[in-house]
Amino acid sequence: MARATASPFEAPSRREIRRLLERRARVAEERLGHIHESLTFEQSELFSLLPLLLHINHPSLPGFNGSDTPAGIAGYEPDRNALLSARRHARSLRHQRRPQRVPPILGLYLMGSSGTLGQDRQSDFDVWICHHPDLEPAQIEALQGKARLIEERAAALSMQLHFFVLHAEGFREGQNIALSDESSGSTQHHLLLEEFYRTGLLLAGRPPLWWIVPPEHLPRYRSYCDTLLRQRFVKTNDWLDFGGLEEVRLGEFFSAAHWQLFKGIQLPYKSLLKLLLFEAFASEFPRIHWFAEQAQAIYHGEDELSAADVDPYLLMMRRIESHLKKLGQPERLRLARRAMYLKSGVRLSSSQENWKTVMVRRLCEEWGWDSGELINLDRHREWKLGEVMEERNLLMAELSRSYRLLTALAREHGPVDQLDMHELSLLGRKLFAALDRRPGKIDFVNPGLSDNLHEDEIWLRRHPDTGAWQCHLSPPEHDSAPAKAATSVTELLLWLSANGVIDQRTRFNFPPGDDASPDQEHLRILRALQQHFPPAQSLDASITAYARPAHGRQALLIANALQPIRSHPDGLLTVSQRADPLSFGSLRSNLVASIDYIHSNSWGELHVNHQAGSSGLLDVLCQHLNLFFAQAPDMRLDCYCDTPGHGAAISARLGQLSHRIQAHFQHHGLASRYVLQIGEEFHVLTHKREHFTHHPLGDRRDLLEFLGESDGDFHATEIDAADLEGDLLPLVMRLNRPGRIQVCFTIEQQGIHSLVLDTTGSLIEQWHPHAGEGHFLAHLQRFFDTLRDWHQPLRENDASPSVEYLRLYRHRDRWEVQTVQPAVTNRPEYTELILSTGPAGPWSDGFSLLSGEREFNSVELGERIYAEAAAHVLEQRRNRAPYPLYLTGVLSTGSRGEPDLSLADLLRFKARIEQRLNARAFPSNTGS
Repeated sequence: MARATASPFEAPSRREIRRLLERRARVAEERLGHIHESLTFEQSELFSLLPLLLHINHPSLPGFNGSDTPAGIAGYEPDRNALLSARRHARSLRHQRRPQRVPPILGLYLMGSSGTLGQDRQSDFDVWICHHPDLEPAQIEALQGKARLIEERAAALSMQLHFFVLHAEGFREGQNIALSDESSGSTQHHLLLEEFYRTGLLLAGRPPLWWIVPPEHLPRYRSYCDTLLRQRFVKTNDWLDFGGLEEVRLGEFFSAAHWQLFKGIQLPYKSLLKLLLFEAFASEFPRIHWFAEQAQAIYHGEDELSAADVDPYLLMMRRIESHLKKLGQPERLRLARRAMYLKSGVRLSSSQENWKTVMVRRLCEEWGWDSGELINLDRHREWKLGEVMEERNLLMAELSRSYRLLTALAREHGPVDQLDMHELSLLGRKLFAALDRRPGKIDFVNPGLSDNLHEDEIWLRRHPDTGAWQCHLSPPEHDSAPAKAATSVTELLLWLSANGVIDQRTRFNFPPGDDASPDQEHLRILRALQQHFPPAQSLDASITAYARPAHGRQALLIANALQPIRSHPDGLLTVSQRADPLSFGSLRSNLVASIDYIHSNSWGELHVNHQAGSSGLLDVLCQHLNLFFAQAPDMRLDCYCDTPGHGAAISARLGQLSHRIQAHFQHHGLASRYVLQIGEEFHVLTHKREHFTHHPLGDRRDLLEFLGESDGDFHATEIDAADLEGDLLPLVMRLNRPGRIQVCFTIEQQGIHSLVLDTTGSLIEQWHPHAGEGHFLAHLQRFFDTLRDWHQPLRENDASPSVEYLRLYRHRDRWEVQTVQPAVTNRPEYTELILSTGPAGPWSDGFSLLSGEREFNSVELGERIYAEAAAHVLEQRRNRAPYPLYLTGVLSTGSRGEPDLSLADLLRFKARIEQRLNARAFPSNTGS
């Protein structure tokens, strides 16, 4: 558009201002009429009442938020129709004019597509409430509360109404509307202002000062308005000054690209038009020819004026057409025209004649569209999966292309550092969640293009080479491309269900000879999926959800989907007393062959994680903890399994296991550990570096070695006891408490089985052949007393630890625990046998065994040290009594005379040396 040269300053006359306001009012009246035509009676009545609801406080009117809520709009007087409508809600309403020296609300504006060519059934109503800048924070909060209550009333009438509370002075100075699901936030100040100027309608209060600025003076809006106000050509209190458009930063287009692509996930046609418009604006930078200025020129003209002449969507389409024709891009132009047609909501092949069809028909005639094009577009609500996916892919490709062009242009001019990076970060996370296409993520393919993607009949098959599951909408040929393929049948069924392609009425077909689901298990899986993740359920997240990492909302675990389990070589189902599905039967088989973990999260994403084997199950358990533990530690994991003969047991076991693991970490904290046996191997779950993780331990001997290790800190450890019937380890670890030494033991026919826990929970297991309880307890008491006397404190955190003796015994098929104390004896005589070693321990520094005056040195005697020391101790006993040999103390000192070994190390050395001594002393005894 040719730009007029700015003339010397000339203020508009009162007559000219009155003419301009009248022209604006006529357009507003016409557009408001279009709006009311599209609303129900109740919606229309509430919309008409908006100014009055904010002008007075009455308990019976919608939105009442207390008598102290700021009320009163500058210059507004409700007309007779508004008062009659209000009295249908509040019969006692008697409105009296109450002059307010400083009205709290200065302006009420409707902005956006309402009443324009771009309004459709998904359009919402955006209303700006411009308050006085001197309102207190509590008053603003009360006003916002009233606005929320009116929004809720509108929502109850199926009307999307959004209020934005601000003041013009703050907006002009950059205090923008905060980012929300319906607001582009501070990242697009001038673009938002430009949209306000080209689409805004005054509902009540003061008009924008922009309206009376002649088009030729808009490039220097600020200086013109300052002169206008300073010389009192207009009164400050009659207008609201939101600022001009002359200082736009190109970085706003970078932000706009993010925002529109974000909105485009649900509203692709509207966002495509906006992105193309911003692209056209950005190509003109730094002097952009805003079509708010184009509309201003029309309003300031002398020609007869109607709403169609300044329709913002029609002006937008003209600008986009000009831009794409200039670039020579007919395919993009064709797509933009299709977007405009569908955004309008008009269906020329069937619609009745109205104000909108006249405008759209004129456009289609200009474009040269035939009836075939119109019929195809008019039936887009009936498109099926193939057509929708094709259109959606085309739209997403164009949205991404336009986004890349805008962001590249923005970066070229280096404006990004001027933007609100927090808001851009939220938008970026939202875009990542919407556009990310990782394996297992369920993508939603129908962004409002079609009303019904349901198929009466589909074909499922498993690819013979890749094992991938495929869905076909017609009988599949040998090399035909599937409509969708997925790693697992669960993922495929969930994708089809979430996108509304299948339900319980759909007939499923399998290729001839394919018995993948002969007993209709796929329908039972589908039923479980739809119960937990209903197809109509909205997973969309609010923009504020992206301020935090994604956490879980809902989860389901499906085991062995369409994968029969045979636990016997001949294919027969095995029945066993060893019933744990994770370690079943004599072969300790893991009956969980595959896992599908389905979860939705706070970012509105839906995922399926398909895993196999023991490692896969542990991966899923850790993933569930990582997703839910911080936000919902009590969240139960629902499990489903349809494996013949074992399904109920598998689903119950997995659900209970998940709950136990969550309860353990919740009760004992993130420093604790959980040990689980799968098949013949033990695994441990821990929390490290802000995440739950797992690693294999090996067999029971490896488990004991792991439990015997210590890093100096106490770690509460639970061992899953489902397949450890009769084993002491789970019970002993449950008894474990920090800061004390615990001696747990059982008395058996051939001796004593002991498990000793040090103050940090480190475990030492030992078999004492032919031991009696009295000698066993007495020697331990001597040993710990000796350590306390020699090494006080043994370690800083082991100062004077208490010793607890726990006798474990079976009673009616369960373990019982009894606290005991060593017998008090007045006989101090006993044979000392003391281990003396260096700071690195006996296997590195060598050692000596000291008994009375005798010293047996490992460097001198080598392996003979055990036989000679054992023989010496036995010689000191009366009648060479055959009870076991015990060490009565350990000496280990570093260079400064302090112990360099932990209590667990000393106990471990004690156990190993005692075992070797007793093997030499009593070679006929066998260990257990």
